[in-house]
Amino acid sequence: MNDLNRISIPTPFPVGPVNVYLLDGPASALVDTGPNTDEAMIALREGLAACGHTLADVCHLVITHAHPDHCGLAARIVDESGAQVHSHRYNLELLSGDRAEIRKWGAYYVQVLRQAGVPQSILERAGRAFGAAAPYSQPVGVDVALDDRDVLTLGGASWEVIHTPGHARGHFSLYNRESGDLVLAQYSHPF
Repeated sequence: MNDLNRISIPTPFPVGPVNVYLLDGPASALVDTGPNTDEAMIALREGLAACGHTLADVCHLVITHAHPDHCGLAARIVDESGAQVHSHRYNLELLSGDRAEIRKWGAYYVQVLRQAGVPQSILERAGRAFGAAAPYSQPVGVDVALDDRDVLTLGGASWEVIHTPGHARGHFSLYNRESGDLVLAQYSHPF
């Protein structure tokens, strides 16, 4: 397998920084993006430069789920690189900026919290936080809709798409025999 490079991207969210990955090879791919902030874009550019690349070198952009800290810079990256976007079919409407779909999943999230016994004051804060996250992402089209067990060749290696809902409905992991990443200490969102 060719190089798998982790790049840490700052976020304005309590989760802290997120990891994005450059899969370096004949057709380099970036897995996830970080939020749509200038600080995140600077960190991404610096991380790519440390690997000997620029955004123009990114041929494929893989979005593992439609949360702003993982997809927020996607539209800016595509504008600059022309990268082909890959994501699970369950992410298509959210990534496209479909406001009705975003409201639906936001309401569902609050409903799940309510059923779990979360106090009303926290539910109200969660609803406000959900709305406050919207500016950290821009709509982006998906060129390749993925499904469970699809296989992608990215960065010179084959990666199996494994649908792993729970953190997000459209969340998926990429698997090959050499690498993997899924680290969630305490945050989970059902949309």
